[in-house]
Amino acid sequence: MNFHLGTNGLNISGIAAEGSKKGLNVTDVMAMVEKDGWEYTGSYHDGLSYVCSTYVTALWKAGGLFEGLEINPPEWSPKDVY
Repeated sequence: MNFHLGTNGLNISGIAAEGSKKGLNVTDVMAMVEKDGWEYTGSYHDGLSYVCSTYVTALWKAGGLFEGLEINPPEWSPKDVY
């Protein structure tokens, strides 16, 4: 959620406080769309974060399937891929 707000290292109460400055509650911040290429670091995960449909879409994008189009793989769901 720190990526969503452009912050770094805030816990949930800090995210709530920062979000409120922008007129957002925690649910609004959680609902913001991820951006392709965000890399996560932490104790249990490093690197890009993909679920199945996002990974497939990213592969298609890297392979040139969407050339000339603005595609953000994290916005794709399994139903979009099917």
